[in-house]
Amino acid sequence: MREKQSRAILISGFLGSGKTTLLREILSWKGDLRDVAVIVNEFGDVGIDGDLLKDIGSNVVELTSGCICCTVQADLRSTLLELFEVYHPSWLLIEATGLADPANIIALFSDGYLRERVALFKVITVLDAEYWEGRDIFGPLFENQLKAADTIILNKVDLVPHERVPVILQSIYHHFPSKQVIPTVFAKVDPDVIFLPPSIETKMPKDIFPIISHDHHHHDADILPKTFSFQGYTSFSYTSEVRFRLECIKQTLLNFPLNIFRIKGWFVSDEGTYFINLAGGKGLFEKVYDKFPNKIVFIGWNMDISFITENLNKCAL
Repeated sequence: MREKQSRAILISGFLGSGKTTLLREILSWKGDLRDVAVIVNEFGDVGIDGDLLKDIGSNVVELTSGCICCTVQADLRSTLLELFEVYHPSWLLIEATGLADPANIIALFSDGYLRERVALFKVITVLDAEYWEGRDIFGPLFENQLKAADTIILNKVDLVPHERVPVILQSIYHHFPSKQVIPTVFAKVDPDVIFLPPSIETKMPKDIFPIISHDHHHHDADILPKTFSFQGYTSFSYTSEVRFRLECIKQTLLNFPLNIFRIKGWFVSDEGTYFINLAGGKGLFEKVYDKFPNKIVFIGWNMDISFITENLNKCAL
């Protein structure tokens, strides 16, 4: 007798929107996670999100060195089938890279053999509230991610003026009247938003403006650059065994030009180990107490790697 069908939820969204934050939020809910498998795709040769998620308790499979919708599309199909055959999970959570067009991932589920085993249940797109009004500069990929969504998580609403949030919501509904839009801070949502069918309406949280402080810090390393490009974007990883002066690396990273759009990873400083998560010149630096080596991924366009490394190396102890 055939095993029960697994249900897949695709989590999409542009770079830095908060997809991993949402995934961690989902996996932090109380309950038995043995029936949930997670697939994480990273654009870059060094995986970051898989490391962030592997201690949660679910089965995490990380696909790297390409975009989940193109270079490793065959691997995604194989991974979905293997996870079904080995674990028979009720739920498969797929976190796509910020540079993936969900339409190409959705197309995988038109395959009859796969669809009999794993059904696409819902597409969720995480949207940084501050990105919406500048959406034209991000091109068609940004809009395609929103078009594909059943639910749009309007994240980071605490970072825009309170009076702008209703305006942004109204604008999103004007462009995408059929979408469910949920404003959030740190991607905190009710479980119903994720696991109820797309046709089920859910209520917006009453208080979406808690007081939140951010501790901004920074990071550096000697570099072993490994680069590749995708749709005009370039990615490279930066690793080393040195320690860095925290305030120096903080100012260096915060002052990089905005064409270096995404910076994510860990670094070791004279004040401890920090996790860095920057997008568009904004984000957080969080002190962590687990031992991580220097490991940073940069994503951007027209990036001058020599410029980046020379400035980072100035902060080495």
